[in-house]
Amino acid sequence: MYKFRIGRRKFHNRLFVTISILLILIGVFSFVLLKNSIELKGLEKNRYLLYTLSNDLKEGSEDLTKYCRNYVTTGDSIWEQKYWELLDIRNGVKPRANGRTIALRDSLLKLGIVKEEFEKLSLAEKNSNDLVKVERVAFNAMKGIFVDTLEKVTIRSKPDTLFAQEIVFNKNYHLIKESIMLPISEFSTMLDKRTSFEVEKQNSANIVLLVLIGVIILITLLLSFYAIIVLRKDIISQISELQKSNKTIKANEGNLLQQNEEINTLLDNLKEVNSKLEDLNATKDKFFSIIAHDLKSPFNTLINFNSLLIENLAESNSQETQQLAQMMYNSANHTYKLLENLLEWAKIQTGKIEPKFVNTNPSKLIAEIRLLIEPVADNKNIKLETYILSDEPIRVDEEMVKTILRNLTTNALKYTYPNGTVKIETRKFENNILFSISDTGTGIEPEYIEKLFSIENNLSQTGTAGELGTGLGLILCKEFVEKNNGKIWIESEVGKGSSFKFTIPLCVN
Repeated sequence: MYKFRIGRRKFHNRLFVTISILLILIGVFSFVLLKNSIELKGLEKNRYLLYTLSNDLKEGSEDLTKYCRNYVTTGDSIWEQKYWELLDIRNGVKPRANGRTIALRDSLLKLGIVKEEFEKLSLAEKNSNDLVKVERVAFNAMKGIFVDTLEKVTIRSKPDTLFAQEIVFNKNYHLIKESIMLPISEFSTMLDKRTSFEVEKQNSANIVLLVLIGVIILITLLLSFYAIIVLRKDIISQISELQKSNKTIKANEGNLLQQNEEINTLLDNLKEVNSKLEDLNATKDKFFSIIAHDLKSPFNTLINFNSLLIENLAESNSQETQQLAQMMYNSANHTYKLLENLLEWAKIQTGKIEPKFVNTNPSKLIAEIRLLIEPVADNKNIKLETYILSDEPIRVDEEMVKTILRNLTTNALKYTYPNGTVKIETRKFENNILFSISDTGTGIEPEYIEKLFSIENNLSQTGTAGELGTGLGLILCKEFVEKNNGKIWIESEVGKGSSFKFTIPLCVN
């Protein structure tokens, strides 16, 4: 029987580890899905910017032609002024409407354009610059400035309007103009083809990830329900054994009455057995309640998010896809934390966790927890303060105390509003180190304080930013504090905040 129980425990541990790995995979795949959605959004943004740049080159070339022709036709200098201002903006000499001063070529390079597309727009820009040279000749003709055939000697003469007009209206001018527009059109076609291919590739990858997440969720649900059935059988078996022991004690009660000392001892044992039986029943009821409700609900949420995400992918709405993927990732993380607490609590109940005492300093433990908690505090804009007023060595199980600090600090952040403060403090208290985690949060009603450490009461509430709780964090803290020979209590005032305090004995020299 003993070997059978050892085998069952190993089986339970492997089952819990498998479920944990599956939950981690859900979180990883959800993160990759979110990352793909962000990349897809960036791809669409780059396509829009590249279109804008090609249109800028096209429209700018049209405007330069218009200004040049208006000038050689009317002789009004305002058109010449507009021409040179527009050319300076395009070449990055003067700032654009958005205040940025950047040439077209530099903009293309920053957007990471591919070689073939870059060559098309570069060709269009080169031909546009060639057209500018022709237009410059027309401008000079309007001012009586001419250059010899070798372009080395400048000749000044009378303005020649007819010559200027002939330059900007002849067939050669139109051919250069067409050589600008054709590469721009080819660029647009290439950009559409490349972007459509990359979008289709990303969507295909997202669908594969969604299928994987769905399959893993299904497997996790099946394993979880199987674990519930197995644990239920084990608990019922233990209850049956206890009931048999109870019947045996009662059957021998007549003989035990002859020996008062033995009777008192056996009665005490009977009370202890009954107490354990009641605790076991309460533990079983609470365990089934948490698994049936708290663990089932997040999985339903994940399935709903998965369904919405698949529908949203079909409609190609990148922003909603990103939001749903983020919500799925958060839900998976919460479910993993719940299962992690369940596993830790189950180990305590089965006596599988025994403290491994070492000498350490409070500041070392707090520093490690602070590294984990700071991103959560920053995310809610909460000030996290640490005051080490005493750092004398203590003898503890480090992992247990870090779990206590992590749970209490996370609770404090959860029920504190943005711009609030959470303070971690240590001081010497008699022959102990007193740890205090205080917050400026919502506070706790007096009638609930004594019930927070009881497994029979599920008093978990949502945090100030809608954070979910597991209902087991404080129960784990109490168990771990007592296993480290300490005590834990709460001081709180509604609307002003709470202070969770616990003691750990100092090292004995």
